Amino acid sequence: MNKNTLGYIFSFSLNLFYLIDDNSFCLSPFLPLLCHMRNFNFFFFLFFPLLLSAQNHTANSRRNPNERNDTLSAEQIAVFSRILDNMVFVDGGSFFMGRDDSKNLNKHDNEPRHLVNIDPFFISKFEVTQDIWAVVMGDNPSAFKSELFPVENISWNDALEFIGKLNNLTGMDFRMPTEAEWEFAARGGKYSLDYQFAGSDFLKAVAWYKDNSQNSSHEVGKKRPNELGIFDMSGNVAEWCSDFYDFDYYKTAQTDNPKGPLNGLNKVNRGGSWLMEEIYQRVDARNVASPDERNPSVGLRLAM
Repeated sequence: MNKNTLGYIFSFSLNLFYLIDDNSFCLSPFLPLLCHMRNFNFFFFLFFPLLLSAQNHTANSRRNPNERNDTLSAEQIAVFSRILDNMVFVDGGSFFMGRDDSKNLNKHDNEPRHLVNIDPFFISKFEVTQDIWAVVMGDNPSAFKSELFPVENISWNDALEFIGKLNNLTGMDFRMPTEAEWEFAARGGKYSLDYQFAGSDFLKAVAWYKDNSQNSSHEVGKKRPNELGIFDMSGNVAEWCSDFYDFDYYKTAQTDNPKGPLNGLNKVNRGGSWLMEEIYQRVDARNVASPDERNPSVGLRLAM
């Protein structure tokens, strides 16, 4: 590349962000338009470490000398850059959520099959790993400890706390996906080939589950991805969603960007896990747990 080309890329990348105060950068309101550009990921993620460094420098230059130094470490910058590099853009679209043939399930909370419209969003190609959790939270609650295994044994409330701390550190707006976003991404979005599992009709190709997991979670990204290049949306660990759970919600769910019931006692998790049988790994299968419950088969995946 010549000097002019590099200058253009740098200027373009900086326009993805805007300064909202003396201490933080936020995503540009033009981001949704830029998402459709073919080289968006290259432009966005090439300069993210630079932007984090700039944010640190701005904060440091205005910090009272007596205040504690809370700048990001090199390890944190590397981890946060990796998180962003792994975010997959999911273009908006319409799909049929749930199914009408649930005779092999003991419950029928994924009925009726219904039309849903989803706006564009980002979702991580990987489940949150234990090394990322440790950098943000300072601990690792997982039962099966290994840096690149998914974090698990976390409650919905734990996941919410993690995301809050991550957003405070990065100035970003990470969140859990809605249940509808999760299923749209698991099905492959607009590129769906209508598989029953996330990326295949042959479960062992895409998932760690009861028959092949050897009673443990596994390193993320070691099975085949789905149509969007997303890994482990069937199996490995189940993933918390933002929605409250209601057995009959699909009977009255809204069509456009549903976010689940307004309240409830329990939260949704999706995707099945290393512990569960084949039928629960389907892209339409729903699971439920208390927001305080911790389980070595449940983790999370980031969206934004």
